[in-house]
Amino acid sequence: MSSDTCQFLNRYILSTTGLDSIPYTVRKKSVTPNNPWFGSFSLNLVTLSDLRQIIFFLCSGKEEPGDDLKEELAICFQNSGAVTGFICFHDSVLQIIPHPGKNPDFSPNIIPVSSFKTDGIITEHALIAEELSQYLENLHKIVSRIFYQIFGENEKKFRERTILSGILEIILTHILLDYGIDENAIKSNENFQNFIYFGSTIPAYLFDERNISSEDQELHSKFIEEASHVKIPKNLRIGCIDPVIFIRALHLLLKRKRTLQKRKKDDLFRDCDISSLTSSPVFHLAIQEVQKNHSDIADIIDPNSGTGELVLLFLRLRDHIEKSPLSQMENVTSSLFCSDPSYSSIMITRFGLVLHLLNGEFPESNMSNRFKNEIFESINSHIRVGDTLYTKKIQEEFISEQEARSAIYAVRPQFSGWPCISSEKPGLIITAPCRQTPLIATEIRQYLCKSYSSYSQEAMTSLYVAENAIRNQTYSSFIFLPASWLSDHHAGPFRRMVQTSRITHLIIEESSRLSKTSELWSCIITGNPSSSIKITRIHEDGTSTVFYMDRLSLPKDDGWSLEDPTGTQILTFLETDSVPLSEYCLGALYKPTDISCVYDGIWISLKITDGKIATISGEIPDPNANIILRGPDFYLEGILQSPLIQWYWKFISHTHCPLHSDILIQSIPIHQPDWFDQDERDSVRKITSWMKERTFLLRRLNCARAYHDKKRIQRHLQKIGEELHAEICQLYQIPESFQDWVLQNSE
Repeated sequence: MSSDTCQFLNRYILSTTGLDSIPYTVRKKSVTPNNPWFGSFSLNLVTLSDLRQIIFFLCSGKEEPGDDLKEELAICFQNSGAVTGFICFHDSVLQIIPHPGKNPDFSPNIIPVSSFKTDGIITEHALIAEELSQYLENLHKIVSRIFYQIFGENEKKFRERTILSGILEIILTHILLDYGIDENAIKSNENFQNFIYFGSTIPAYLFDERNISSEDQELHSKFIEEASHVKIPKNLRIGCIDPVIFIRALHLLLKRKRTLQKRKKDDLFRDCDISSLTSSPVFHLAIQEVQKNHSDIADIIDPNSGTGELVLLFLRLRDHIEKSPLSQMENVTSSLFCSDPSYSSIMITRFGLVLHLLNGEFPESNMSNRFKNEIFESINSHIRVGDTLYTKKIQEEFISEQEARSAIYAVRPQFSGWPCISSEKPGLIITAPCRQTPLIATEIRQYLCKSYSSYSQEAMTSLYVAENAIRNQTYSSFIFLPASWLSDHHAGPFRRMVQTSRITHLIIEESSRLSKTSELWSCIITGNPSSSIKITRIHEDGTSTVFYMDRLSLPKDDGWSLEDPTGTQILTFLETDSVPLSEYCLGALYKPTDISCVYDGIWISLKITDGKIATISGEIPDPNANIILRGPDFYLEGILQSPLIQWYWKFISHTHCPLHSDILIQSIPIHQPDWFDQDERDSVRKITSWMKERTFLLRRLNCARAYHDKKRIQRHLQKIGEELHAEICQLYQIPESFQDWVLQNSE
């Protein structure tokens, strides 16, 4: 990338788009649009720190692009999965503003990227997803027809992977054509053929399985010839489609075909869809941890990679500036380690990796150099078929050799040491293992029972993959698991293993009224063992609470709630010398429907708003209040409005969410003053006085017009708030060391 382009991007990324000091990486691509009149143009994909991407189209003209070109760029933008885009020409910029279900707009007024809220890292447009699905469906029909013409109903074992291999080869050929590479150049250039071979060939497992795709070149020639008649939908730009969008579409295609064919339940193509993970706050927080503490990682390892979506997302954090596809291929294949027992999954992973590496720029000097043999050795040994959950010792569980051999080809254990990484290079395990793998034979369960202390007959098999990464590997790990293991009865052995292992950090997503427990995620992070475990709880509103728990304090039998122990201690203080609100008011608590007419006097209305408890005092009770009581009582108002009770409400409404709000309000602990104690009488007098002054200042603030008057009143209100908080904490005997913690966690 030229220095002028770098300066241009830095100028707009760091100032115009509102991305000051946010780390990012840049990948350059060259695209040839469908209309040859436009010529080819370059674009830059900028990956933000949260792995979302924005796209920059660099146009050489000095004038604003015409409507036809803008429409073409908008289609390329929708195919890219980016969150927003920018068309840069001369010294001006147009921003592409996406709209769900509609065509994007073009605006000269730049909206900061931080203001775009998306459900996930990849922005998938419905029209593009539909057309891509239909295109893959049409390719599958063509390739399947040719396969049946040649093999009939034979070779059932190899049918799916052979058809998939043909589809992947066709797509890669189309992508190279989309980049402007001549068809003859693709056939004659050995490196282009190597890219296609790497991204489409069926991987080998052991040495005695027949590989149809490598034996029958005539078959693949027919695939390519027949597929040339398959029309690419109008809005698809094959060379611009994000690799993750492509592998998700391929995964869904195979899933549909297997459903139609009613395959056996023990098939090794498991549903490893992690799209809900990548949109989870747990994943985004884990990304920040990786960038903060593991920025120097040389090798990425995924021992249960599925279709490779996770590693493809993390590869975005690597810069690709001024690197040819060949040098990138050499670098990535030597530092990336993926394994999965499914042939189809590994094929899709390799295909996605090739899409990630191809950028449309193929200088003759680079593409004329031949692939090194080491690259293919890395491909075969690093990204390969095999299940890291099993070793060759599984054969010992079977009586006959034939049964043992059948089991080997059923579960496909890793026979050799994997991953083979030099101890001098720092490695990082990042994996989201499939929730459940069918366990066919009793002997397989016996092996798991002997090999993993977390084994339980009904537990998720993903827990065994997690234990393997935690106990049998020495690398730092980020393991994403469904959060149900924290409370699941069958996951008890796994929790006991976690208690004594090298886990240093747990990130947990809290449940909400709208979320299902099965959709919640957690992340287990390993490192150097310590006596305590860092816990990060992500709340429903997006905020998080961080605290530490001693390993020995974790329960051994029951599920883990993992609440902050500081909160438990504060609850103990609150219960001392306090009574429930209903008892403090002698049971005189009303609902709006209980009050038929308004009597003279002051009413205190308690109302739940946005998860907080609001206290409203006035001559007329609030008709929308949850609970109403007679006033005036400035002492009670001060207690209810204090940060201490606000924290209590936030804590108790979460931990006792099945209970009705009115019941929780009635149980709020109110300190019962000891009227025989002079200090407590003084505290009540101070709280009452400050609340009266606060009420007066709030009225003055509403009437104030001058800026300096408002600032002065606000300073006084802040000072009164601090004094009230300190005095109320003293009444409840909250130690000073906890008072700041209450203040921070009450908001």
